[in-house]
Parts: sequence; C-alpha cells; structure tokens
Amino acid sequence: LALDMPALADEDLPVAEIAPILNQHPCETSCKVKGKLFDYTLEPVDLNGDGRREYLVRDESRCGSGGCAEALFMRVGNDWKKLLGNFGSLQVMNTRTKGFADVVVSYSLHDPNKRTVQKTYRWDGQQYRARK
Repeated sequence: LALDMPALADEDLPVAEIAPILNQHPCETSCKVKGKLFDYTLEPVDLNGDGRREYLVRDESRCGSGGCAEALFMRVGNDWKKLLGNFGSLQVMNTRTKGFADVVVSYSLHDPNKRTVQKTYRWDGQQYRARK
C-alpha cells in the first residue's frame, strides 16, 4: 500500500484530524467519540480480511442534505491512511476486488427531484477507484 497515494475528498476528514482519534479510541464495535471540534462515529470494518480493524469514520457535525462527511481509514505501519472519503454515505459491501471489500458511495443531488447517486468503488491493488 503506497503511503503517498492521494485520497478522495482529502479536504474532508483529513488524516491529521482523524489519526489521533483512532489512536485514542480503538473501538471494537461502533462508538461515538467527541473530538476537539466535532463529533464522530467510528465503525470498525475489516476491508481486506486480515483480521485487523480499519475504520469507517462519520463526522456527525458535518452533515447536510447530501449526507455526512465519511471516510475509510487503514493503519499502515504506525500511521493511518485515508483510503476513500466523500460527503454522503459509504457502505462496505460483502463483495471483494483484489482482496478488498467493494464500497458503495451514495449521495443526494441538489436538484428538484432530490435524486440519489450511487457509485461503486473497487480496489485496484493500490487504491479505491470508481467502477467504470
């Protein structure tokens, strides 16, 4: 896993903000955590079937009509790496690509019909990419 790979929506839930929270609150089940500025829900997941916890993090303070700021984080060595982030909803699926769980990102459009868009992201061996 390359540490220098860019994460999607990196401006939301940056690693520098979330890593200390993950280090201080290694939840074994879903838990709510108060940060310095925001409130988070940490949901442990096993993205790659290795038995180690990765986390789906939702910022409960940054929600709007399109959803909340959410991101997936994975421990790499002593650091945390953001694998995927978005405003909306991230759902970890049971299907896998190259050993990692597929992820469906859903968000609402700001249009009169309030349509919901869903995109499936699959692991390409180094990062999550939208299915084409």
